[in-house]
Amino acid sequence: MDVRKIEDQKTLDGFVASQPRSQFLQSWAWGVSKEREGFPIHRFGLYEGEQIVGVATVIEVSLPTSKKYWYSPRGPVFSFNLRQDTLQKAFQFFLAAITDHAREIGAMFLRVEPALEQGDLDRFGEIEKQLGIVSSKAIQPADTLILDISPSEDELLGEMHEKTRYNIRLAERKGVSVRIGDVEDLPKFHALNTETTTRDDFRSHEPAYYNHLFKTLPNDFLMLYLAEFEGNVIAANLVIAYGDMTTYLHGASSDRSRNVMAPHLLQWRQIQDAKKRQHGWYDFWGVAPPHSGDNHPWAGITRFKKGFGDNNVRYLGTLDIPLKKWWYTMYTTVRRK
Repeated sequence: MDVRKIEDQKTLDGFVASQPRSQFLQSWAWGVSKEREGFPIHRFGLYEGEQIVGVATVIEVSLPTSKKYWYSPRGPVFSFNLRQDTLQKAFQFFLAAITDHAREIGAMFLRVEPALEQGDLDRFGEIEKQLGIVSSKAIQPADTLILDISPSEDELLGEMHEKTRYNIRLAERKGVSVRIGDVEDLPKFHALNTETTTRDDFRSHEPAYYNHLFKTLPNDFLMLYLAEFEGNVIAANLVIAYGDMTTYLHGASSDRSRNVMAPHLLQWRQIQDAKKRQHGWYDFWGVAPPHSGDNHPWAGITRFKKGFGDNNVRYLGTLDIPLKKWWYTMYTTVRRK
């Protein structure tokens, strides 16, 4: 095996988008968006002969005091065809090689979020020790709900919780309509997002972040879905389509007309459109960990999402490989405060 830099979109997306449950954070388009935000991007391919078997899109993040680290969101991605023993070899070899590159440019640490589920690597504990991997505070959600949408619409509806199915039909009867918006509709999303974060007491990105995404990502990659009732937008979702998976990225809703259940119909229309795109998977992008209880901050949204199906996926999580250990200790101490 050897590691090479990837310089063209066809090579990178040809691999990443062809993997089941394609990871949009590893796509060429997402890397370009981060570049235009000011982050240097490094793209690496893991090769076995002339066949690519792994990809890592890495973001270079600057810190105060001229320090920096490398971060591969939901990456590296590995070929789903690799056998267990080859996957473990590939995982260790690829991470070690990227770590060497990070060390060469003076990075404080390498942070990765492999697109692998817990249990995919039999010898992960051994690899963890050899590479000096440290589990870190999550950046992307380690637990999510990914729905197999290959069955028919009737079958998908039949697998939903009875109350979810009822609320979809209720929204249709009440006259809720769904459309895909454009950049001119972003102020409506921002207003709903502010209302949602205030009501539910959680943090969100600033409007400038979402404006940047719409300026830099293709129209068929990032979409804004809007639910309207009696002439008003009462719910809005940001959705990403890449490879064979549609991802529900962010959502917001109004306190007005909550009894018409617009968010339920919004999700269902997004799933229907994903099927029309021939996607096989729909990612609800983050749920509370299993057995976390009703006190978890995501308990409510998890119940809502699980109404559509219950296929939990637990990734390996956010993993750090410290390269400058004293500085890394200082950084993590400050980050915990």
